[in-house]
Amino acid sequence: MSKKAATIYNVFMSLFFSLIFTTLGQLLGAGRIIFPGYLISYVLGAVIGFCIVQFLPCALWGEKLAGKFGAKPGSFGFDCCVNLVISLILPTVLTLVMSVFEMSVMGGAPIKVSLLAGLKSIPMYILIAFAAGLVAAKPLQKLAFKAAGEKQRKE
Repeated sequence: MSKKAATIYNVFMSLFFSLIFTTLGQLLGAGRIIFPGYLISYVLGAVIGFCIVQFLPCALWGEKLAGKFGAKPGSFGFDCCVNLVISLILPTVLTLVMSVFEMSVMGGAPIKVSLLAGLKSIPMYILIAFAAGLVAAKPLQKLAFKAAGEKQRKE
């Protein structure tokens, strides 16, 4: 994947995961969607998520993990390994940062309380990220190649 297509893909994935995490966070935390806080959290989550996947080589780490298991690029096992690494890192960082933002910055709760709440919800977000990533990765990759004006190689 070219750098251009990879960047577009990272934007798409960040928007996708921010939508899921922001919606769940508000529904589970407040019991409803609260505007304009939802939009602020969505944009902030997308930006932070993009920075995580753009500047931490999560996918590369996942590819190396797949290689250790002998999984071939394009196989389900390969996709699972890449997705697993991303699903462990992205939700962990994002959940802690967004919990502090939502609860402490926006809501006035002590940081200790927001960090504890975030820590408790990380396992749920990891599972959701893993499942959602497996479903969304291929279609969003295809869309990223199209948006970049490139042809996707068959692996």
